[in-house]
Amino acid sequence: MTAARLQSLGGQFSFPGRAAFYVDANNGANQDLGSSSSSTYVKVEWERIIYEQGGSNFSLANNEYTIPAGCTGLWQWNLNLTWQIPDASIMFLETSIINANGAPVSIAGLTHATNNTGGLDYSGAQVSGIAKCTAGDTIYINVRQGQPSSSKVFISSNWSGYFVG
Repeated sequence: MTAARLQSLGGQFSFPGRAAFYVDANNGANQDLGSSSSSTYVKVEWERIIYEQGGSNFSLANNEYTIPAGCTGLWQWNLNLTWQIPDASIMFLETSIINANGAPVSIAGLTHATNNTGGLDYSGAQVSGIAKCTAGDTIYINVRQGQPSSSKVFISSNWSGYFVG
């Protein structure tokens, strides 16, 4: 990360080289969770990188973000996932932010998911938090559902992270 500089207008701090990214699945992509059970976690697939600064550290090929060199410390994570739920109750939907190389990030969201309409319904989970990460760690998003069903991670899902310091 480059050094902070004090802007002359308004006394605001600027961090032009601070590592950050924002990805989404917002263009009609649907990742079918298939018949995954409550003990099966599925890695979320992202469709596009909206922005990334501080290097090319997000991979759409493996849907992971790698903490860049010089960015060991606290990271802010923000996640919004929307599910399409079939015409059956799947009891719950869980989202987790996972650190594959180090200590678990341990930021998770759980929501009750029931569809009583007989058609398609939607549920969502929003998760945010701060976690310590080390340069080289790979971070990704896992989901699981309460019972086997063909629910889908739906449009309007997004994930962002930035280096706090």
